[in-house]
Amino acid sequence: MASFVQALLHLDTHLANNFFNKRVRSLVAQTIAVIVRAIRSEFDRACHSKCTSEVIRFGTLFPQLNLATEGVEAISIHLGEEISSYILSLPVHLEARKTSYLMSILFRNMASCLDENCEKISAAFGPRYQLIAFSLMIKECDQRTAGLLREFVPSILASGVQRGELQPFQDNPHHLGKCKRSLSDQLEEICEIYRLLAEYEWLIHDVFGVDLDLFLSEDDKTRCMTTVEMRRLEEVYIGLMTRLLEEVSDEMKNPIMTTSGADDIFFILKTCLSRASKSGACRVVKSTFEIIVEFLKEKARVMFSTLEKLEMSSLNGLNSFRTCLIALVEYAMVTARQNMFIPDNLCDRDIKTLEALQTDVEKEFIHMIDKFNQGILPKFQQSLNFFATTSYDEVDETKTERIWMLRLLKALQKELFTLKTSLSPQVFETLTERLISSVAEKIEETMPKLKIMSQHGCLNFEQDIRFLTHQLCEMLPMIKVRSKFTRLFQIAYILNVESIEDLSLIEDDYLLTSSEIQYLLRLRGDIVCSSYNPKITKLIC
Repeated sequence: MASFVQALLHLDTHLANNFFNKRVRSLVAQTIAVIVRAIRSEFDRACHSKCTSEVIRFGTLFPQLNLATEGVEAISIHLGEEISSYILSLPVHLEARKTSYLMSILFRNMASCLDENCEKISAAFGPRYQLIAFSLMIKECDQRTAGLLREFVPSILASGVQRGELQPFQDNPHHLGKCKRSLSDQLEEICEIYRLLAEYEWLIHDVFGVDLDLFLSEDDKTRCMTTVEMRRLEEVYIGLMTRLLEEVSDEMKNPIMTTSGADDIFFILKTCLSRASKSGACRVVKSTFEIIVEFLKEKARVMFSTLEKLEMSSLNGLNSFRTCLIALVEYAMVTARQNMFIPDNLCDRDIKTLEALQTDVEKEFIHMIDKFNQGILPKFQQSLNFFATTSYDEVDETKTERIWMLRLLKALQKELFTLKTSLSPQVFETLTERLISSVAEKIEETMPKLKIMSQHGCLNFEQDIRFLTHQLCEMLPMIKVRSKFTRLFQIAYILNVESIEDLSLIEDDYLLTSSEIQYLLRLRGDIVCSSYNPKITKLIC
């Protein structure tokens, strides 16, 4: 049929240039008119039988008859009626949870129609007619999508999840758990709706090169109905998120957070971030981040206000919150950049706020650890006092120098055993690491009370420090004990020099200052503190 029409039009064009064949030209024109009526009849029959392939087949003949506008309008009307008749056949009275399923079927049908007919229409009419041919179908799809959303939103509001209309739930774990599951399911449904719409809009933009909202707003001076409904849905989403976190917060009424409680909270927050990101909706992702940030800031504020009474459970709870917050910040940074529909810098401000909160929690955790250690250090004071009275003036054959150190080890072992049974492994490691650092500092602070030391006595002092370090390394293998005693090792080296010239071997990265070195040398009454070596002079002056 197409080749016949093409040949006939070619003949008509040839005869139009021949003045002596008016009768033949008239016969050709009459033939073309008959063919046009026949094609229109076949096109109408195909439309009546709802056979889209036949509609496209006969519709693409219209451009050959110089009737491109009529053909593309006729195809557009048919495609619009097809999507309209299809959506009318969908079940109307379905539960709200089925909305995303209905939308997926609707968009899948639209994509299938585009895939099957777009190239044929473009080849017959030209690329600029593509959007015209599918315009009515797109409008019908928009109207039906908006209709599904108008049915979905009231069903959520009827369940009492809109902000300001929430009804209190009974203080029962079963009801709270059921409420959380219901809210979570509804949030998942909304995010799935956003995801489907984002993919559909991307499809339209990929095929026609225009934004769906812009196309529907400019054409016929109308607005995209789906966009209006999605903004209403965003308000409902914010209400759902707020309610979900309120339920989580109410369930964790005890300000001392447990490990399981922190895991529950951050699992929910992680799930919410993941769903929001997969939705492909910038406003939803932004709203989710803002709600989560405010929730965590409030949770941290409550925790900080209740940490006045220092307990081991408080340390464990704060550490659980800190650990999960670190993981959430890392996850948020990855999530915010993994979706092709979400701009890279959309949530930078919120992520920076989370990082600042993480820093504050970290500082508070270390502050609480140090505060807890301040209550432990007095238990070692008796051993330190014995160290202050130890004589390192001459060789001690009975090794009485180690008495203070053995007492200190015994006190540390007893205290650490109690802490290990009450604290989580991570808190215990952090607390012990800072406690050992404090013990090393206390030993160093006690040294001014020592008497004049001989060279042999200094050897005993160094031996005591090395023995103490060795025992602590065996007692606490997870801690870098030797790094905590670096200054004490350097002090022992200074005390054990045979002459002032040995100080030339000191490296530039030494932790001791010149005044400290001078003081240590004064403990050695047998060393003359003068030298012509510029490096040594710089160290002791």
